[in-house]
Amino acid sequence: MGVDATGQPITELVFGDTEPKLLRVTNHGSAPSQKLSLGITGDAVDDFAVDAFTTCNHQELYESESCEVVIDYHPQTSEPRTATLTIS
Repeated sequence: MGVDATGQPITELVFGDTEPKLLRVTNHGSAPSQKLSLGITGDAVDDFAVDAFTTCNHQELYESESCEVVIDYHPQTSEPRTATLTIS
């Protein structure tokens, strides 16, 4: 399983930038994945959300298949913010 960012890396978000960010999750293995479950954890969990247009949540990926995760970012402050996308 691998995660490939498309567009601007999420590590470079700036205050005021609220455009959704797109990640592509690809199964690079030789067996199907289990159904994926997505979540956001960390100190700034309220600043980030998995968007309703995400195609990965509860999806099983077969070999070489991909799905998209859309992350919404709505910062509460201009201070540095961190959170982690979990995929299990």
